[in-house]
Amino acid sequence: IDVAKCIALGANLVGLAGDFLRAADQNGVAGVVELAETLTDELRIAMFCSGAADLQVLSQTPLHTAF
Repeated sequence: IDVAKCIALGANLVGLAGDFLRAADQNGVAGVVELAETLTDELRIAMFCSGAADLQVLSQTPLHTAF
């Protein structure tokens, strides 16, 4: 979800090196693959929920701060 929020706020990239290094340290290659799959799934779900077909559309999606 954090990746989607960063992109919606206008970011062109998101730093996740620490997360990937921790995953590699704790679970090796399998941990890195699992993290990458989880991040991809979360981004796809966030894009679906916001109606964004691609990252360009997501970057133009307005964020609501209160409901």
